[in-house]
Amino acid sequence: MRDTYEVEIMEILPYYALRESIKEYKGIDLIITTVDIKESKKPKNVPVVKINPIFTLDDIKILNEANLEQSNKTILLSEIIDVIEKETRILNRERLIDSLSVKLENKIINDIGKKKVEILEILKEENIYLNQEVKNWQEAIIFGGKVLESRGYISSSYIDDMLEMSNKYSEYIVISEGVAIPHSKNKRNVFKTGMMLLTLKNPVTFPAGQSVDTFFIFSIYKKQEHLNAISELIDLILKYDIRSYLKKESRKKNVIKFISNVES
Repeated sequence: MRDTYEVEIMEILPYYALRESIKEYKGIDLIITTVDIKESKKPKNVPVVKINPIFTLDDIKILNEANLEQSNKTILLSEIIDVIEKETRILNRERLIDSLSVKLENKIINDIGKKKVEILEILKEENIYLNQEVKNWQEAIIFGGKVLESRGYISSSYIDDMLEMSNKYSEYIVISEGVAIPHSKNKRNVFKTGMMLLTLKNPVTFPAGQSVDTFFIFSIYKKQEHLNAISELIDLILKYDIRSYLKKESRKKNVIKFISNVES
């Protein structure tokens, strides 16, 4: 959020604490949520905007419509291209987009780059492990991290980063009942984008008390590179309730088929 918009974040709150905690703050212009908020829980006269738990390009459009002021740290690539097209003739649009993406990587949000990456391009059948047994949430993340490490996606330090993030922010790592999405930033310890799916015979309990038996553990090489795939993952979890499906499924090929049908 801070990379994309000029915002002052007053507080990050769990859902149950919203109504009471919000009374402590004055002058709030907007509430941004990743979950549905009941009308009875909403503070009066403060607009509410719902976005995905992982920031996507669709969320940027939603927040633009909410009139948030864009940060001077970043700019949409489409806006740069619009200016160039008005002032000159572009001989090779695709090559220009690629060149600007490389040169201005940390200063732009590439909202028009290459073709959208689908979830099955980063979730491979070999990285699906069903009905496994672990002792706790830490062991589950280490298990998944070791899989990604062995396939060349990450170094071991990324596993430590995921453990730290999940311990600190488990309210946001667990994005739906029974489902967690452990991940972290690329601190030069991610070599390529990848994802592994892990389901457990018995659920484990996260620090904030959430019970989890389904893990999507992933690494993102470039922040904006695979937003479409991550957005699809969120839909898979929240809209299509893949957890309920996975409870009944024991074959990897059928999991791939299910996701493929959802994507199509």
